Amino acid sequence: MRITQAETAIDCWHGHVVPNLAHGQYETILSVMREGCDYSLTELAELTGMRNSTLSARCNELRAAGRIEHGPKRRCSITRITIAPNRLPVRGQMRLI
Repeated sequence: MRITQAETAIDCWHGHVVPNLAHGQYETILSVMREGCDYSLTELAELTGMRNSTLSARCNELRAAGRIEHGPKRRCSITRITIAPNRLPVRGQMRLI
């Protein structure tokens, strides 16, 4: 059974710390991505130092917000598994190519 103090600490963690952590993680992910390139979660893990599970959650949220999108399927350069990589959205003329 949790006491009131523990419940308050948990509420504080989820209400303040987690959103702040997520915001920093979004910025880290977006800062390593370059337009015209796509990335598997494992490739992003190599670039950011973050875990694949964290990257998966943040990439899902970034896709839902329209900040990134899936690229054409390809093999990961590290694991050699076929993946749907993440990339920055293609804009303008690039979409025609």
